[in-house]
Amino acid sequence: MTDPRVGRCLSAIRERSATIWAVLKPLSAEQWTASTNCPPWRVSDLATHLVTSGEGFVRSIRRGLEGSVEPAPGSAHALEGGPADVAEALMRVTEEFEWLYEGLSEEQLETVCFHRRGNRSIRWYAAHRLAEVTFHGWDLDVALGRDAALADDVARLLLPTLLESNVPRTYAAGLSAERGAGERYVLCVADDRSARWLVTINPDALDVVRGGDAADLTITADAATLALLVYGRADVGQAQVEGDRKLVERFARTFPRP
Repeated sequence: MTDPRVGRCLSAIRERSATIWAVLKPLSAEQWTASTNCPPWRVSDLATHLVTSGEGFVRSIRRGLEGSVEPAPGSAHALEGGPADVAEALMRVTEEFEWLYEGLSEEQLETVCFHRRGNRSIRWYAAHRLAEVTFHGWDLDVALGRDAALADDVARLLLPTLLESNVPRTYAAGLSAERGAGERYVLCVADDRSARWLVTINPDALDVVRGGDAADLTITADAATLALLVYGRADVGQAQVEGDRKLVERFARTFPRP
């Protein structure tokens, strides 16, 4: 595999999955059924979702490499077992996912595979799987009363995919409280002038371009806070804002949440 960014994603997936494995294995029955910040999911639901979503990604990539962009038939199943069983299943699917990328060429990384919100490339799936284990790992930490932190290097790795690919499709899927009316927001990483995106929220589409200064509101934060904001785990009040402050509340209503 020749893409160093994909390599960094796979390495971070392995590291974060191993951390989640260590968190899950010793959980008590009470912790296993605790509520989370992703209602109505409990800790058990969140943990099993990490496994079943990973299995779904593996199936999509395999079928893509076989030349199919159709969903795998009859693939849904219930994952049974307690915390230790689910933890082991997570590591198995992590190894399987990583193995699929072994030796892939640049052309193969661009292979299009099925996804329910629009088919995507194998390259994209690496970043999206990292987002899954990163943010749902964060959710688990919150639910279990652990220190919930997002690594700065992982946040910087994820932001381009989250903003340039995921957010426009999430908005198109109707996952925001209200439709936009042409508001323009610049989202900017505090210490990196090159890491900034102009987001325009129109009624029919949300457009994102890298760079840009002509915004109604500029939102600046460290990479981790900005990633949490984009993924619905933080709010604008945790960032620095410049411009029309009336649009702060408007942002929360029109920016899509995954």
